[in-house]
Amino acid sequence: MYNAKKKEILSSTIYLLQLQKISQTIERGQAIKEQLLDSQSGLKNTILGKISDITEEVIQLYQLDLNDDPKQYSVATIHTYLAPIC
Repeated sequence: MYNAKKKEILSSTIYLLQLQKISQTIERGQAIKEQLLDSQSGLKNTILGKISDITEEVIQLYQLDLNDDPKQYSVATIHTYLAPIC
């Protein structure tokens, strides 16, 4: 009887931890989506017309802008933003 109760509690705990992890993953995904939408709206104000207009200098300026952002983006986040255009 005791082992069955202990097993049930352990199972419930594992289930709750899995739900918590899923919730954190969803929240992180939503945060990344919001950040990408913010950066997309900022890109609309640039003078770039074609993909070929994106030079190494433009990418470096974008990186510096992300580094100086008040939100204090992590290196991983900056990489996430830069990877598609590199």
